[in-house]
Amino acid sequence: MPLAAKIRGVPLRAVRPLTYLLPRKLGRPLRRDIRDRLALAEADAVFVSFPKSGRTWVRVMLSRLYHLHFDVAGEEVLEFDNLHRLDRRIPKILVTHDGEPWHTPEGLKRDKRAYAGRKILLLVRHPIDVAVSRYFHVRNRARWIPYPEYRDMPINAFVWAPLGGLPTIVAYMNIWEQARRVCDEFLIVRYEDFRAQPEATLQAVSTFLAIGARPEEVADAVSYAAFENMREKEAHGALQSHRLGARQEGNPDSLKVRRGKVGGYLDYFESAEVARMEAFVRDNLAATYGYGGTR
Repeated sequence: MPLAAKIRGVPLRAVRPLTYLLPRKLGRPLRRDIRDRLALAEADAVFVSFPKSGRTWVRVMLSRLYHLHFDVAGEEVLEFDNLHRLDRRIPKILVTHDGEPWHTPEGLKRDKRAYAGRKILLLVRHPIDVAVSRYFHVRNRARWIPYPEYRDMPINAFVWAPLGGLPTIVAYMNIWEQARRVCDEFLIVRYEDFRAQPEATLQAVSTFLAIGARPEEVADAVSYAAFENMREKEAHGALQSHRLGARQEGNPDSLKVRRGKVGGYLDYFESAEVARMEAFVRDNLAATYGYGGTR
């Protein structure tokens, strides 16, 4: 957080109101950064992902697991310490994208030493699916974006766009792969594994976060957050979260829970473009993630 870091001797809570004096393009990411820095100081664990990696779905499963295991009434979705306030046995979990997605690869933050000493749960998804999901989010769901020209950009151009496109997504994932070296407790979970083996994957998360959930609780949380159930709950406002709900009446692409398809990018591009994107991922992404990278 370069600007706030330069304001020596001024508490971050005092800096935050000043960000409203800045243009929205500058003030909004700075406010989020300050919010995350303040939360990180108190967090027991951190849940990190690039935008549109399936975080909301996983968050709903995790929230349901906490409600069940600790017998907490309601359907509140995890928001840092809201569940902790209902039952102090539930940890404070910072849920973050670790910055805004509107960056070139070179503009991403690389120093992750601030996260040392925290449990880090990193959710990843195939970067091409992430890029396509971001396209539909920007086009149909985002209320405001800092670069309005991206809203009308064709999908072929959007995927390769300099700010938040496929090269940025791959660079972000590589940076976090390197961050494992400074974080003592670090778990990578893949969206695709949640789709293929949801109970086993959620059980691994439960173990990592020391929830101690029983198999029947895990099964319930998976069923509760099943794709069809999630769409139904979102359409009817059943979940207690400001993040959910259609943004355009009658447009299913404006729902937060849109398709959830693994390899969905194959439906939107010609074979030559698919080959180009897959080659980029194969040649540039860390092999750790299992998406064909060779680095």
